[in-house]
Amino acid sequence: MAKQTAYGRYLIASVSKGAVWQARAFRKPKSGKRIIASDVAERDSERAAIDAIRADLDVARAAKIAARGESGIPTPEEYLAALKTISITDGQRAMLTAHFKAPGRTMTATELANAAGYKSWSSANSQYGLLARNVAEELEWEPPLHHGVPVWTFALACEAEQAAGKEELDGQHWKWTLRGELAEALAAW
Repeated sequence: MAKQTAYGRYLIASVSKGAVWQARAFRKPKSGKRIIASDVAERDSERAAIDAIRADLDVARAAKIAARGESGIPTPEEYLAALKTISITDGQRAMLTAHFKAPGRTMTATELANAAGYKSWSSANSQYGLLARNVAEELEWEPPLHHGVPVWTFALACEAEQAAGKEELDGQHWKWTLRGELAEALAAW
């Protein structure tokens, strides 16, 4: 029977095959079927097989982060893979679709709420933030902090004023512009 070792968001299964140990990484999904995340490593000891898998996972993560460039924003390919992996509610999907189709890909929380049939902007903020957090966690991307608290929505969008190069908000409603990388992924989704 295989032993399991936790490593970040992965489980590494190891099993003895006579004089050789084999190990392979799987994603630890919140629900559903495990996802294979590595090739099989064969070594003389269990520790060596597990360490080989850890090293492979670390190299893959470093390459993924390097591909993001100076901005650190995930690539369209990463966003697309994340969207295909995570669970998305109908309301979240409606907001994401409306945001993608909006003029300038910019919407307020109230507009997002209306697109999903929510009664208030706070419901939209909650659900869009939850979607953004799930995307960010899948991408292993850390959002910026605001007063020491992560702003998960930054995984999906940036402030419209920031996108336009302005420093102040116009009017009373916070406006979000969909990230270009995510928009590219949504076009292929």
